[in-house]
Amino acid sequence: MSVLPPSWRAAPGLSADGRGPLLPGGRPDKGDGTRLVSSWWLHPGAAVVALVVPTLLVALLTSPETYREAWRTPKWVSMDTVALVGPALAALVLGCVAGGCLVRRGRPGTAPWPTLSPGTEATLRRAFPILIRITFAAYALWGLALLARGITPWGLVDMARSGQIYDSALRDRLRGISGVTTLTQVGVAAVIVGAVLDARQRSRAIRRSLLILLAIAAARSYFLAERLAIIELAVPWLVVRGAVAAGSPSRHRRRLVQFAPLLAVPLLFAVFAGFELSRSWSYFSSTSQQSYSSFAVSRLLGYYTTSYNNGQVLYDHYRWDAQLPYYSVEFFWSFPAVQSVVPYERVTAPTPPADRPRYEDVLARYANPEFNSPNGLVAPAVDFGPVGGIAFLAVAGVAAGAAYQSFRRSRTIGMLLYPAIFTGLLELPRELYWTLGRNLPVWVALVAVLWAVGRQARDRARSGARAPETADTDAVGPSTGRALVPSGAGGTPSLWRPR
Repeated sequence: MSVLPPSWRAAPGLSADGRGPLLPGGRPDKGDGTRLVSSWWLHPGAAVVALVVPTLLVALLTSPETYREAWRTPKWVSMDTVALVGPALAALVLGCVAGGCLVRRGRPGTAPWPTLSPGTEATLRRAFPILIRITFAAYALWGLALLARGITPWGLVDMARSGQIYDSALRDRLRGISGVTTLTQVGVAAVIVGAVLDARQRSRAIRRSLLILLAIAAARSYFLAERLAIIELAVPWLVVRGAVAAGSPSRHRRRLVQFAPLLAVPLLFAVFAGFELSRSWSYFSSTSQQSYSSFAVSRLLGYYTTSYNNGQVLYDHYRWDAQLPYYSVEFFWSFPAVQSVVPYERVTAPTPPADRPRYEDVLARYANPEFNSPNGLVAPAVDFGPVGGIAFLAVAGVAAGAAYQSFRRSRTIGMLLYPAIFTGLLELPRELYWTLGRNLPVWVALVAVLWAVGRQARDRARSGARAPETADTDAVGPSTGRALVPSGAGGTPSLWRPR
């Protein structure tokens, strides 16, 4: 007996129970029809373990003398830190595994990754220009505001030539405009959509737009010492390109992509060292006895080791009974209207006594405010306590695992969300990137694109179209046949599942 609701009908070449296209002999193919992406470092659990374990070991084994000499802070990292981070990491990884099990799996096909149905591809191609124009418009408004402040391109060139960016008074005038600067983050969503479209079919127009955006972000990173501005654009692009290589028919390319992290480490150091040359070396070169390469290595390690150190400091000295969560909902507290009307310190402690210090005061007293990353694995424990922090990361792991399985199966929701989620995984040793205020426009833009894809699928379903566009695995290919489509006003297919 058919398990399909009355509003569904089988397109030619499909089994009657909707399990998939018929293979020769009448057997149903239960797969998505897309070659599965398989690369160990793309898995959320493997990626976070490969990054957290070595950085935590470095933070734990580094001597107190090195902490004071290299990063000018006492060492607070101890086995207590391991007891905080270890269970949090385990909960995240187990959540990733559980989340992957929640996604309906099918038998893989031979179509190259990514597989996009015509309607979904058309929707994404309409969305990309909108996203990129919003981003460029926001940067243009920012540029006009800088001109109004008397900052010209020639002034920026002189600033770069002087090499005094780290302590330059001009840098303070480069700060963005509330709201406008936030809109530039839509560029992250534009990169993800553009990367998926370019992976589907190479486009000079898309690559040209993304290169311009990357150049603007590089300038932003250089002048504002905001490396994250370029990282959050580069990582999603590399995740998509890595998936293309991992799903390639070429065995050589599939094997080569497994070693991508080995190439990423020296690349990360080269980029970091290049930015640090103008950011901090110009300030410390007169007092430091180290070579620049040694200084850059120490500085890079410092950003990770001090984040664990800060996490322990915050856990020990920045918690009280009436404290409201901050890091897990930082996007809310950093919203301009909230900051001006109900700032966090006032709401959580209207008349703070001496044992409720400000965050900056805690770092100034116990650590080094220059290195202010709170550590993304410890921050939830600061908000909710150890058990609550573990639960928070377990839920985050479930979402990451489900998005990954959807991503590797070429489903819309995974392809759009997982590249941004992956950036947050890489940032976990430093901060809880997913909940930062700068990320809110990214999530809003991606959800809007997913809504447009779903609406387009519903419209086609109501008009009696023969190919639903909600799931990307419905594309006609050599091993997919035709998809199951709803007729009339039947239910809407899920973005998570193949039909």
